[in-house]
Amino acid sequence: MSIDTPAKPTTDRMAAPDARRVLIIGLSVGVVAEILLDRTLRGDEQPGLAFALAAVATGLVVALGVLPAERLPSGSARLGAAVLAFFGLMVSLRASPVLATVNLLVCLGAVLLIAHTYSGPSLGRLSLSGYLHAAFGGVGSAAGGAGPFLANDLRPSMDRFARLVPVVRGLVLAVIPLMVFTVLFASADAVFADYLGSLEQLDFGSVVGRITWAAVIGWAGLGLMRRAIKGPGTVPPLQGAVRVGVTDAATALVLLNALFVVFVVVQFAYLFGGADTLAATHLTHAEYARRGFFELVAVSVLVVLLVLSVDWLVKRESSARKKIDRLHAVLLLLTGVILASALQRMRLYTVEFGLTELRLYTTVFMFWIATVLFWMGWTVLRNERERFTFGALATGLILLAATNLANPDAFIARTNLNHHIASGRELDTEYLVDDLSADAVPTLVGSLAKLDRCTSARLVAGLSERPGDEVGWLSLTWGELRARTALDGTDAEIIPQDC
Repeated sequence: MSIDTPAKPTTDRMAAPDARRVLIIGLSVGVVAEILLDRTLRGDEQPGLAFALAAVATGLVVALGVLPAERLPSGSARLGAAVLAFFGLMVSLRASPVLATVNLLVCLGAVLLIAHTYSGPSLGRLSLSGYLHAAFGGVGSAAGGAGPFLANDLRPSMDRFARLVPVVRGLVLAVIPLMVFTVLFASADAVFADYLGSLEQLDFGSVVGRITWAAVIGWAGLGLMRRAIKGPGTVPPLQGAVRVGVTDAATALVLLNALFVVFVVVQFAYLFGGADTLAATHLTHAEYARRGFFELVAVSVLVVLLVLSVDWLVKRESSARKKIDRLHAVLLLLTGVILASALQRMRLYTVEFGLTELRLYTTVFMFWIATVLFWMGWTVLRNERERFTFGALATGLILLAATNLANPDAFIARTNLNHHIASGRELDTEYLVDDLSADAVPTLVGSLAKLDRCTSARLVAGLSERPGDEVGWLSLTWGELRARTALDGTDAEIIPQDC
């Protein structure tokens, strides 16, 4: 496995003007981010418009080259800024908590990649180890990078403020005496106590909490900015790496391929066979589809890791290397058939029991894994391993962007409603109202006229109890706005007695 070695920084200490500039930016980031995300950080509301504003602003800071550096930000850093801004906007577009969580993780990953590539290597040339270095190294910089910045980079800039150090020490020493004498004075004088009583209206716990969050965000920002400006450093090469011979790897792959062939034959005989064939298992199509579905998805993921590992362990210059590549190709092909089996299982299960968020997102994940398998065959097996990781990551982001734009909660609601109308099976209105986000509300309201009176009444009654109006504007999303508009003028109906 290749180890990326980013460009080594030319100096060990940041220039004094640059250090002051970074400090100002870091403090500003902490304060502004805390103001925008206060209710989200306290867990009262999920992120929305405020997070989008913060993400777009951060992306602009990066793209415009506001951070002091020897050169402008790299193209990879600007690409990361675009990804950060886009998925930040997606947080304010969709009300789905699942999508919001995934979008937040992507934004976090984009920030780590920006810090790694701002003055370092290109994203397109990073191997898997390079991306791991970006992730773990970035987290390490966020946690501890501000320490070297304050101790080394900022110290020359603070020499002019040396006279303030004794003042700061004096303030610290005065804290406890001030508290003691304040209590005594309040006990001695009623008027003084009344003045102090007016201060009790301040929520000191909340103030301390907000200051703490601003400090934490600012600290992380300083560490990541230092990593971006000075470069991510280097990773020492692996010494004495374990290698295996072609015969060893080929033996293992032949046995694995044999097992996969047997399983694929069973899949064709039972899952893709007729009802008579499946009857031998004493299971219905839905029961057979449900059993082992997630295990098949796990198999596909493990195959990707296995092929990468074996490809690294076997020496690339080996003359018999083509044998391993052919065995890998067979394994990838068989895994593709297994993925098709998993998709067929999901289709049967959805037809029987309807669509849910878990089933939809798992299906999307399977399509991504199928794309990764194809891309792996096109790159790794053609001796272009360095292109694999970036391509796999890019296809995942493209698929996630398409999922955001497709409005998955509305799609789930529409699928289940159409299935109910076509088949006459009972509609799980409780799931549609309680488990889906505001993104599904316009679709549900628009279908009321197509439903029977009992189902329609249950939907309206459930929708009328939504707590959407309690969401503040900083956490507001476009999905919530559309839900409020759709519900305006829709009154709750009394569920008929015969329902």
